[in-house]
Amino acid sequence: MAFGGFLKQSTAVDILIGPFVDEDDGKTAETGLTLDVELSKNGQALANKNDATVPVHDAAGTVDGYYNCELDATDTNTVGQLTVVAHVAGALPVRLDFQVVETIPFDELFKDAATGINAACDTALTDYDPPTKTEMDAAHALLATEAKQDIIDTNVDQIETAVITNAAGTDIAADIIAVKAETALIVEDTSELQTDDVPTLIAALPTAEETVDEFETQSQADPTGFHVNTMEVVGATPLTLSDIRPEMVSSKTRDDNTAATTSVIYTELAEATADHYNNMTIVFTSGALAGQSRRISDYSHDGTDGIVTVFPAFTEAPDDDSTFIITTPYFYMPLAGALEITYTVKIDDEDTGDPLAGVTVWISTDSAGNNVVWSGTTDANGIAVDANDGKPWLDAGTYYFWRQKAGYIFTNPDTEVFS
Repeated sequence: MAFGGFLKQSTAVDILIGPFVDEDDGKTAETGLTLDVELSKNGQALANKNDATVPVHDAAGTVDGYYNCELDATDTNTVGQLTVVAHVAGALPVRLDFQVVETIPFDELFKDAATGINAACDTALTDYDPPTKTEMDAAHALLATEAKQDIIDTNVDQIETAVITNAAGTDIAADIIAVKAETALIVEDTSELQTDDVPTLIAALPTAEETVDEFETQSQADPTGFHVNTMEVVGATPLTLSDIRPEMVSSKTRDDNTAATTSVIYTELAEATADHYNNMTIVFTSGALAGQSRRISDYSHDGTDGIVTVFPAFTEAPDDDSTFIITTPYFYMPLAGALEITYTVKIDDEDTGDPLAGVTVWISTDSAGNNVVWSGTTDANGIAVDANDGKPWLDAGTYYFWRQKAGYIFTNPDTEVFS
């Protein structure tokens, strides 16, 4: 299972899938397979790909076991996670995950000579022509006049209603007194407007460019996990968070959740594939655990309930009907720190032990493991890297490293201080 990259929505594309190796020895490349390729869109049921072209072995290079697979516009018509699975008797199965992105954000980021979102914003700001003080003064005068006219119209309507309702004139004196009181309020409001130097106040407001600069400065000074610039700019089509973040699975705990513990949760998830949500993140949005998130260490389905096991455990067992979301780990922007961290896991000790590969590692800012800011797996050298082989980047401070691998016992967390 690996992340294959980004695909443009509703666009035909050729992808390379593999390696396919012998199911017995797990290493001999298979070159003459007839593959059955199935797709899952956003975790839904697997189905054969729409494109009828049968994948063929790529014999052009020196590495065997890879096949060219064609997808058509129907195969890529759904934004979100696209899982490609291929299996044939005699070879181990292969899975690739892709992120399907809408056309506009995809072209802004990946087309030939793409300038990116920042360039589009810069162009829009350059083209922005703010109004002059004279134009602002004229607009303010018009608004003030309209506001006064609205007050006068309201008072006239009230007088007309009172006179018509009290045709005999029994309450006209009281109505006139009320009108005088309203008139005094109008005079007070008008005097206040005359004393305020509104044009000067308007002229002191920041320009659009100054507002954007301040926004960027503040967001860079306090990055929390990640942020996406969604500011509306005249003349540009901005990206929103929903344009580029992956789809999320939402569900809730069972009505009678008496079997739940702080680490094993029985849910209404329908996914029947074992380990389907492993290493993803579950976040509760209601109930006693609202706002808490944990890494999913195991997933299974017993025919009735989707059973989620988390590590570390929650602070308490969830309530009945507590809602939650599950997010994919393959598309995220880690905490953008100033320091690239090389964290190595070894079998015996940090100085002389052999590197240990395949260890799941995640980093939190608290000793309870609640606020996770990075996760990955150790490579052949025992170094923790993410799905894109990138090391964690962290700001100076104290962090807590958590490790897990079947057959090994670790003392968690491992506290590290960086400066």
